[in-house]
Amino acid sequence: MKKSDARRAERFARPGCMIRLCWLDQDGMTRMALAPAINLSESGMAVELPEPVLTGTKVRLHADRERLWGRASVRHCRPQSGRYMVGLQFEEGMRWEAPVQSRPEPVHAGVMVDAGPTWDWGFR
Repeated sequence: MKKSDARRAERFARPGCMIRLCWLDQDGMTRMALAPAINLSESGMAVELPEPVLTGTKVRLHADRERLWGRASVRHCRPQSGRYMVGLQFEEGMRWEAPVQSRPEPVHAGVMVDAGPTWDWGFR
């Protein structure tokens, strides 16, 4: 069985879906990004970032379009074509439900946009 076949939940492509992310880096500095979602499942998502994030890092996320607000933890971070594919697992109690028209396959979506330092998400 391939590793991708062992996934607990089906992944859905969400072209054009942008996720606001906020986390503390290894130096304790607040980092923020507006990142394209590569795919979503009921228990997590993959996003594309221009910089690496350490495995285990706690992330706050927000996506109006997908009705997602909450926390996740970084499960993996892999370099790909000069950027980083970051797998996030939602914290307990957070779930996403796929709309009926969703496609069950990942697609590469969008380009990273710097959202700027305008959020205060209470990390400190």
